[in-house]
Amino acid sequence: MKIVLNKPILDTAYGGSNHFLNMLRNYLIHDKLQFVKSYKEADVLFITGTRDYNTTFWINEIKEAKNKKIIFRVNDCDKPRGTDYMDKNVQEIFKYANQVIFVSEWCKEYFKNKGITHANSTVIPNVPNTDLFKGIDRKENDTLKVVTHHFSNNLQKGGKYYEYLASFCKSRGIIFRYIGNYDKKKIDLKHAEVFPAIPYHRLPRILEDCDLYVTAAYAESGANHIMEGVCCGLVPLVHNEGGSTVEYTKDMGFVFGNEQGLAQIIQEFDNNRILLLNAKHHVRMITKGLNHNDMLKKYKEVILK
Repeated sequence: MKIVLNKPILDTAYGGSNHFLNMLRNYLIHDKLQFVKSYKEADVLFITGTRDYNTTFWINEIKEAKNKKIIFRVNDCDKPRGTDYMDKNVQEIFKYANQVIFVSEWCKEYFKNKGITHANSTVIPNVPNTDLFKGIDRKENDTLKVVTHHFSNNLQKGGKYYEYLASFCKSRGIIFRYIGNYDKKKIDLKHAEVFPAIPYHRLPRILEDCDLYVTAAYAESGANHIMEGVCCGLVPLVHNEGGSTVEYTKDMGFVFGNEQGLAQIIQEFDNNRILLLNAKHHVRMITKGLNHNDMLKKYKEVILK
């Protein structure tokens, strides 16, 4: 069977979809499935993403693909970006897709509420590479460390919260780390430890040195960043309008709705290290059963169906 991906896999610091596609390709190659570059050669077209950005083929080519299996992985929508075209793209591709995969129940419900549904759909939540993101046993930090990471500089990733958090943590002797990209004209992170976007294989080493993972991202369809944090054993702090961030961490996350609520949670953990240790142990117990190969197996089953 020949498969084509609608996005090239980049060997650089990039977002979650790129790492997912790399894992999927490596997993399926072991099953002797062949990846090709042209949709015309392929038996299966695997589409991920909801916009024509960094794609090798898109809607016009999908329409031309006769007698081919089309699988569409839906991992984004208009809501967090304030755009008005991605949901329309999803609705259009649904007309041609044989199978749809949503990356969260939140994402599926979002489109259902807009009247955009597909008869053959399933939900497969995101799981990062658990060979890399697995946490380590280490000495507890004397100073509380809080971290987040984003490869997008979209303000809806929580930029204003992180600006507030950097100042709050600095004033209380807490370390706040920001990894990745942000809009330097709109966000001031001078009080944070800022790391540039770094290669995927180096990211776990920085994450696992921290205690709390915070995300103020809004309406995330399938938040890879929070899953990378919890798989490293960090306690997740998520915004109540985070979409999949709340869903993915429902049994282990601490939810906040404003800056003061976030600060209060962090202060409680800083004041009570027994509470922190118990919360970290709870996260470890929940995430120890996660394995990216289990997720990829579900994708293989859809592809081969």
